[in-house]
Amino acid sequence: MDKVLVVDKDPAFLTNLKKTFSSLHQFDMRGALDGKEALKILSSEPVSVFVTDINAEKVDGLELLAYISQTHQGMPCIVMSSYGRPWFYKPLEQKEILYHVEKPVSMVSLVSAILVGLSLKDEEGISRGMSLNTFLPLIEIERKTCRLEVRSQAKKGYLYFDEGALIDAHYKNYSSETAASEMMSWENCSLFLGELPRRRYQKRVNVPLMEMAGATWKKDFSDQNISSDQSSEVKSDSNQDIANAATRIRFGIPVLVKPNLYENIGIAEQVGAKILNSQVEKFKSIRGYVAIGVLDRNFGLIACDYAGSEVVLTDLARSFKSVLNQCSEITSKHGFSECRLSTYHTNSAVIQILFSSQINLPPFYLIGITKSGGNWFFMKFELENLESQLIEAMKKPINLK
Repeated sequence: MDKVLVVDKDPAFLTNLKKTFSSLHQFDMRGALDGKEALKILSSEPVSVFVTDINAEKVDGLELLAYISQTHQGMPCIVMSSYGRPWFYKPLEQKEILYHVEKPVSMVSLVSAILVGLSLKDEEGISRGMSLNTFLPLIEIERKTCRLEVRSQAKKGYLYFDEGALIDAHYKNYSSETAASEMMSWENCSLFLGELPRRRYQKRVNVPLMEMAGATWKKDFSDQNISSDQSSEVKSDSNQDIANAATRIRFGIPVLVKPNLYENIGIAEQVGAKILNSQVEKFKSIRGYVAIGVLDRNFGLIACDYAGSEVVLTDLARSFKSVLNQCSEITSKHGFSECRLSTYHTNSAVIQILFSSQINLPPFYLIGITKSGGNWFFMKFELENLESQLIEAMKKPINLK
């Protein structure tokens, strides 16, 4: 069984995680109270997915991730931070191996992230290793003063940071922004942290670090007043939610659970991402395409794709819940049965929400968004086509472990 290593200074947090994870029967968990202990485990035991608090003691999260980039290239990593999490302007590809989770940690989010990591590990040859843009936001969190040596295949460059700000860069004959921009596209990076040389304290890069990384910080400000002692708290999630998370798609590979544990919970989740992934190019070809999403009966996100900036599809769909219910009541009252598809036209967009409910199959929602001048009718056609494919896929027998 796959092994997941979690690093956190709070023993109660690790105990709680281990208890919850053991009930899923999906992977084994090893806990480490500090970075030094984590390094011993990484050097002596096989680990499939690595999870760490950015503020790990003795050896911090940055140093641990740098070590993994050197010795365990391709190992999926999850970093937990109470600062927030970076929100990337361009949605990350599924091959990114570094994922950010905000503290207090939602158990559902953490389980889902781990299962995604396990899927990435199982897909031999698709992992691109550590990319620079996902690592850079952590430099800003830690307000790190250092030299970061970056190696990628035969290439080697340097980035220089003072109190978390990028001040200089060097690659071949390039320097400052030109060198840094060139390095942003590198994949399978090996990272080495060192002291900042004295001669590099002069600021030569004027572009902010997060802009260079193509990201901004996103934080739920309702959590602003959480003290450092509370930062390891796990957000309470129902067992049902955690079970659903354990049956979600691992980038197209169904996470198959034992029937005596969860029966057929999450069938929609098992097929949703796989089908959407196979059809997403059709949606992208629609004129004015903005976003497409598959959501479960509770408006939980199963799979999605965005043309540019992310749209919070779950919040958008939930906001329409009362409207959808009212439409169904009105149409049923007048003998037209319940409302399945609602279309909303605004000055900037056309939003379509399709509800699918079949006997003996889990209900789900599809949401599609186009710009106001886009081909929203074609979007409607493709939503209905996607619904048919999801229904057919869910009717097929699923092999369970």
